[in-house]
Amino acid sequence: MRRLIYGIALGFDPYASVVERQGPRPLRELQRTHASWWNHPNVVGLCFARKLQRGALGPPTLQVLVREKLPKKRLRARHRVPKELEGHLVGIKGRVTTDVRGVGQGRLEVLVSPDRPVLPGYNIGGRRSGSGTLACAVQSRDNGVKLGLSCGHVIARFGQADPGERVLVPSYENIVANDYPEIPFGALVAVLPIGFQTSDAIQNIDAATFQPDSPSDLNEALAILGVPPAGVRGNVPLGLRVRKVGYATELTYGVVQAVHVLVTLSYPRPGGGSEDALFADQIGVSSFTQPGDSGALVLDEAGAAVGLHFASFDGMSICTPMAKVLDAVKCDLV
Repeated sequence: MRRLIYGIALGFDPYASVVERQGPRPLRELQRTHASWWNHPNVVGLCFARKLQRGALGPPTLQVLVREKLPKKRLRARHRVPKELEGHLVGIKGRVTTDVRGVGQGRLEVLVSPDRPVLPGYNIGGRRSGSGTLACAVQSRDNGVKLGLSCGHVIARFGQADPGERVLVPSYENIVANDYPEIPFGALVAVLPIGFQTSDAIQNIDAATFQPDSPSDLNEALAILGVPPAGVRGNVPLGLRVRKVGYATELTYGVVQAVHVLVTLSYPRPGGGSEDALFADQIGVSSFTQPGDSGALVLDEAGAAVGLHFASFDGMSICTPMAKVLDAVKCDLV
């Protein structure tokens, strides 16, 4: 099937030996035969995949990826993808069925950018330290002001920053790495401190909010997904399928593996050094994050906010229930 794909698209197999390439050219014939539909600007790719039929996976097919699925009447005959292809030129017995799948416009999902407005999922950091992910836009319960939310260790020096300290998008380390101009984005509003007593476990939440310099610079719709979170999920059962958009690994998927999680994590102390802090009532998700994803908003399949990702262990990502985070910073989703 790979040779069929390369034959149509390239006219040769890039994995073939030099001798094979200099021999008979059946792949060139494939390219000439199918050039009329393959070269149409609506076609963006080919793959081998199962056909999706009424929500169920059907038999394997040669799948043609298009920007938009168009009705036949809008296409000239030579631009229509044939229902079947002859496979003998590449050693396939019989005919190969095709499937057309609409995938939209391709995009490079780079979430480190100085552009405005800033989308949840983009890289963010504190002026003095930290680099992670912007979770979402929230609204203060006190005055209705639009704020941004992320982890305290990302934008608030592990919960030791003072309100008013500057927040940068992208983070300082990515400004330096990409030779971007330093553009302040906002100022810290609520900073949740981390306690090191056993009794602090329930209250310990790694989160902070900031007010953007311009409300219009903070978008509500998540990067890649293109929509804002659809409310807050309260009950989080084992086996719940979730997803997140983080600047390090972008859009990834996971499954809730554990609830009522109590974990110990090392945090810097205000006077220097570090010490273990306890975090109670957390959610454990199958590993779907990497360093830099801290602050990412975790969503269920319906788009409801499940939690705020802030830490990982081998094989498990940890997030704080979203309702708990919002109550602590006295905000609601926008």
